[in-house]
Order: sequence, then C-alpha cells, then structure tokens
Amino acid sequence: MCPLTNREQWRWLFYGPAIGVVFVCALLVWLYFPPKHPRGIPWRQAVRILDYVGAILFSIGAVLVLTGVIYTNLVPASSPRVIGLLTSGFGVIVAFGLWEHFTPLEAPMCPPKIFAKHWGREFTFPFMAATIINMFYYSTNVAYISQVSIHIRKAPRDLTWVR
Repeated sequence: MCPLTNREQWRWLFYGPAIGVVFVCALLVWLYFPPKHPRGIPWRQAVRILDYVGAILFSIGAVLVLTGVIYTNLVPASSPRVIGLLTSGFGVIVAFGLWEHFTPLEAPMCPPKIFAKHWGREFTFPFMAATIINMFYYSTNVAYISQVSIHIRKAPRDLTWVR
C-alpha cells in the first residue's frame, strides 16, 4: 500500500524533509573535505579545544529564559514558575559570561575582547541589525497572524468580490 493513500499522509510532510536531511548528511560526509583551519591547527585539535562548558551554560540559560517568556502567554507573569525560569535563566547566562571572562580558554565561545574592541562598536552594530531583522520576521509571521485571527473571526461566505 502506498503511504500517501491512507489517512496518515500528513506525516510525510515531516518524513520527507527528515529523509532529505539524512541524504544530505551522507553526501557531506562522503564528498566534503574541509579546508585548512584558519589558525593552521589540525581539525581534531580544534574540536578538542572548543568551549563545551560555555556552550552548555549558554544553551541551558537560553532555554530557561525562552521557556519563561513563553510561559507568560499561559500563566500570569507574576507566577512563581515564570519568575523562577527567568531568574534562573538569566543567572545561568551571567555564569556563562563569568566563565568566558575568568577562565583561561584557548578558544572561548564568546571572547570578551569582541566587546572591548573599538568600544564594542564592531560587535554591537551587527548584533543590533540582526535583532531588528528578527523583529521584522516575528512581526510578520507571529504578530500578524495573531491579529488576523483576533480581528477576522469568520471567513466571508460570499467570495464574489474576489474576482
């Protein structure tokens, strides 16, 4: 039986891209030969000196903060759950910043010198530009759809005006 002829065909919207990703990853492993590392060190050594603790700290902090922000749509913002998630998330992000600043790492994930170079201008402008671009993305893909669903309750029955 063809998988697209039964009632479960919507699942192939997810299976198809997953199969494509597996295929592309196999091609990358087979055909891609990475160039020399920019610092001139072997790739195995570059992977060894990565800042895994910093990556874990930042990931945990970002997940906690974003979960707290999402919970404000479900429960009041003064809820202990929201306050706990946000304070612990921001605390972990502060711990990440302290880790990056005070730990002598060969390859820090977020080197403090990028914030000090030219008084932070080289980092701040691209960061602000990316933030503004993301605000546009979310306004068109999240806020607009929410507004349409609130303000337009029913679809018009008579579509003769569309022609």
